[in-house]
Amino acid sequence: MFGQHDDNVVVFARAFLPRLPTVLRGGTASLFCYGYTGAGKTHTVFGYEGEPGMFTLAAAELIHLLDDWNEQHPSRDPVMLQVSCAEIYQDDVFDLLNGRAPCSLRKNSTGQLMVRGGTTKRMLTAAESEELGGDIE
Repeated sequence: MFGQHDDNVVVFARAFLPRLPTVLRGGTASLFCYGYTGAGKTHTVFGYEGEPGMFTLAAAELIHLLDDWNEQHPSRDPVMLQVSCAEIYQDDVFDLLNGRAPCSLRKNSTGQLMVRGGTTKRMLTAAESEELGGDIE
């Protein structure tokens, strides 16, 4: 499916981008990277030396899609996105939006996996992000 010369943009376009419409319909999408230490998981997720990672690419695309939807439906309350980001390392879970604070995984009453103690952030629109100097929170 992918070769050693495929970069994050190629992998994102073929493997993760097709899942984003599910998010816009109220569903969830998870990016799961698994492998040995040093295999490139962090590079894939967060990017490296000017190459954007999967999270950056997904956030940019979702903000663009949400802005378009909200512009097309100005009479409705704006649709917003909430995100969380956790790392599972050995038997421990860490909140990556809060300086790797320890947290845990639990299932809610409907069986959905939740990060307990994890931070949830509201995604800003592209315009709001620009007003704050490009920081997406």
